[in-house]
Amino acid sequence: MCKCNKGNVFFGLVEVDGYSPAGFDDMYGNSFAVKWNVTGEVACNEKTFGFDPQPGYAKQCFCDDIEYEDEECIRDELAYWAEQRESQKLEVEEAEESEKVSGEYTKVVREQIDYEKIIRDEEAAFAKETAERLKKEEAERAKL
Repeated sequence: MCKCNKGNVFFGLVEVDGYSPAGFDDMYGNSFAVKWNVTGEVACNEKTFGFDPQPGYAKQCFCDDIEYEDEECIRDELAYWAEQRESQKLEVEEAEESEKVSGEYTKVVREQIDYEKIIRDEEAAFAKETAERLKKEEAERAKL
């Protein structure tokens, strides 16, 4: 829980660059979430803030009731980190799509290799049958 008296509550990383607990400026320098104009207590979790700014990492909260950071700067930082999250999301989607295409390509190549093997096996069988037939015909001609 984080207590705040008419301030903004920030939700961000507990550890930054090996330091734990991270100070406000270090937490603020990474993706974070903010709850505006809080009076009282708020839970320090994803549900309270609407999203997890750093999935998989421990978080902490800070109350800024002295307006250490002004609203315009905070909104600029939030916009920047939202952009970063969207960019990372697109990179993950592209990687997943690339992996999917690569997997499909590998499947097609394997099918092509299998098809080529079938053709080689059929050609070898045909050549063997032809050689046996010619040998048989030659043997019959020799008897005459």
